[in-house]
Amino acid sequence: MLVVFWIRRSPPAPSATLRERLARHRFVLLGLASLALYFAMPDDINGASHIYKRYLPPAAALFFVAFCPTRERFPVVAKVLASLVPLVVVITALPQFVIATNMSEDLDALLPHIDEGSAVANLDFNPESAEGFFYPGVMGPRVVTARGGRVLYSFFDSSIAPVMIAKPYWWSDAVARHNARVADFEPAFDLVRFRYVLLFTADYFARAS
Repeated sequence: MLVVFWIRRSPPAPSATLRERLARHRFVLLGLASLALYFAMPDDINGASHIYKRYLPPAAALFFVAFCPTRERFPVVAKVLASLVPLVVVITALPQFVIATNMSEDLDALLPHIDEGSAVANLDFNPESAEGFFYPGVMGPRVVTARGGRVLYSFFDSSIAPVMIAKPYWWSDAVARHNARVADFEPAFDLVRFRYVLLFTADYFARAS
């Protein structure tokens, strides 16, 4: 439907070259390419996840730019509504900001008690219903930044990471168990490797509500 609307709305000039036509409709073509990649790309590529989801927002933005009417034909009400979109996005994200602030403050109090260069298991025990709202595991890399060492869940184990842990020191079994089910963490075995455990619980969601 969008393609038909595009063709009817802006027919190419007879004297325009192919390059000029492509340049004129570049936003539509890029939007179509992004939309095609959204349906064609897998969810995971070589350790990088959520691949196909990254193409839908650019496609929507490109289509919006391509089909947006000119300033003279854009009603005032539509301008006001369009200007409210970023505000709505920020307002809906406010609970996540509260959660991030609470977690950061708690983590700041714990960091001085973690010895430098230690291995830390960052476990996310939030319920699946909260998944996608905020992922507490991203707090783990703050430990590496402030105290050095390593954490259980990070992109250092990804095969496409710019910096990787040397293969003889991979703890792939612990990572695989964590990815499958966090409750499969085995203290008797895993605490031989990890000196500390950072446990993130659903209490943050209760505090933010």
